[in-house]
Amino acid sequence: MSDPLREKVNRLMQSLAGERADRVAESTLHREVIQRIKRAHLDLGAADASRLGLHMSDWVSDAAFVLALHLFPEEFSDAEIREGVGQFLCHAPNHIRAACRITGQYVWEDFPDDDTSLWDDER
Repeated sequence: MSDPLREKVNRLMQSLAGERADRVAESTLHREVIQRIKRAHLDLGAADASRLGLHMSDWVSDAAFVLALHLFPEEFSDAEIREGVGQFLCHAPNHIRAACRITGQYVWEDFPDDDTSLWDDER
């Protein structure tokens, strides 16, 4: 994510979470959160629980972008949205897939692709 987009997301997250916004900053992995996820999943074994914590934490800045976009869509240009979506799609799915493998939780949903009223403003 480019520095200007990262700074914008951080500013918007600070308006919501104050000092805790640093927990979703681009370059920050929080051992406390990883360890908390691990403790909640020790039934998977310590190694898998640790890996799950990493995979559920490493893409948090991508999640922050998605959250900021949903809460403040007017704050983002088309180019910033393309960049943020691209970053999310290049990074988060790999971690989500790894977390699914660790937990064995694969759920394939049928999406409402037939209801174009959800996205088609031409109607």
